[in-house]
Order: sequence, then structure tokens, then C-alpha cells
Amino acid sequence: MKNKILITSLIIAYNAISQSIDYKITGNDITDNSKLKLRPSISFAIPPTELVDKLPIMFNIEGQYWTKIMDFRATASIGTFKGGAIGATYHFVDKDKIRKEKFVVSRSRSGNTETTKYFKAPVTVHRISGPCLDLTIGVYKNAGFYSKLDFGWDFQTYARSYAEYGNSIIKGSMNGWVSIKTQGVLATTLVDMTDYFKLGAGTGKYTEERKVAIGGQISISGALKPWKDVTLYVSLPLGYMKYMGVSQAPETTNRGAPILGIDIGTQIRL
Repeated sequence: MKNKILITSLIIAYNAISQSIDYKITGNDITDNSKLKLRPSISFAIPPTELVDKLPIMFNIEGQYWTKIMDFRATASIGTFKGGAIGATYHFVDKDKIRKEKFVVSRSRSGNTETTKYFKAPVTVHRISGPCLDLTIGVYKNAGFYSKLDFGWDFQTYARSYAEYGNSIIKGSMNGWVSIKTQGVLATTLVDMTDYFKLGAGTGKYTEERKVAIGGQISISGALKPWKDVTLYVSLPLGYMKYMGVSQAPETTNRGAPILGIDIGTQIRL
């Protein structure tokens, strides 16, 4: 018991000493006077129906505008999918908060072991969260009209912090803008209802039917160092939607479609 108490005391003392680091927080300015961002990008995605040939490739331009109460989004796309999207997030929470940020001092490797030395310090970040809605409408090549409604909650974080440590300036582990949306999905698309097993016998019938699909997704978007005039932007939706009305469909008919894509480009401050 005495040994356990001694070890616990040493751990507490070590943590206290390790946190007694001489540093100074600099560059913790999270004010962003640029309310409008433009994002030209290219995107790849798994199609919402097997009627779309090959991997869809789209060229997009998105605009996002922030106010104190809401932020608004609009996107135009050309390529395998031709159409657009509009959306908005209501700022149920919109304020600055203090959080512990990690600042990595050094990294070293010995064999298969990597040692990271860091300290944590309180910094100011900006947080937005609230209900969000996004509507996509357009036409897929070979699959016709497509629509998708996403509804849920949006969590946004804007962070910028640097620390002066020794003779070095160290950046915070999370410097940038990130949006994480958890959303339900309601879509409509064409589904291939052909019974290919019976086509060889001459009794099959080639049919395409419009179906409603429901599901869910997590959509993660982010910009690296968004205070710069031009910076990197990435978006990644991940989820699944199930077709309704295919319970009696042929075995060769898909029952749903994954939601997976990547949108990569630049963000321009205006």
C-alpha cells in the first residue's frame, strides 16, 4: 500500500512539474472579418444508384456566408452530376470559449517507439452549433433527376493559437475551421429493378423505378489556416441510405447505397 501511495505521489508531482512550463500564448486572434468564403473544388463520390456509370467526378464552386444568427451555403456543380445545393445553419450557440490546446514541443523515435513531448495551455476558440439543413437537386448522367435533403445538427470550431516556448514559436494542434454535421438523409433516385436471372429465359423485364431513400450521414468539412487569403479545403460525407419499396424486388436489385465522397480544393477569403 505504501508503495502504491508513493508511486501515485510521484506521478502527481511529475505531472505538476511537467505543466510548469515557461511559455507565452501568441497569435490567439480568432477574429475573422471575412464573412464570405468561396471554395472551388473537385469531388469524387460513390453514386447514389448503380445506373451511374463509373466513378462520378464533379467540379464545384461553393460560397458560404456567415452572419451572427445564421450561415448560408450555396454550391454549383458540373460533371457527372449537374446541379446545385443550398443550405443553412442556425446559430443556436455562437460564442468564444476557453479550451485546453495541445502544443507539441518535440517528437523523437527509438525503434518502434515514438515519444512526443507537449504541454497544454488554455486558449480562446470560437464555437458555433445549431440545426442545419442542406438541399441538393440536379441530374446524374444515365440516372436522371436526383434530389437529397440533409437535416440535423452542425458543430463548427474556429481556432488559431501559437505559443512562444524557448526560442521557438509552436502552433496549436488544431489551427483551422472545422464543421461536423450529424444528419438524417431523405433522397429520391432511379433504381434498376431488372431481374437479370430471368432475362436469359426470355421472361425478364428491364425496369427502372424512382424510389425514395432514407438514411444518415456524418459530414466533416475543414479549412487549414482559414485566416489566409487562399488555403486548403476538404469535405468528407460518410453514411448510408436505404431504398424504400424494394422488399419484393429481384435479388439483383441493390437495397441501398453508401454515402461516401471526398471534396478537395481551395478556400478563398473575400
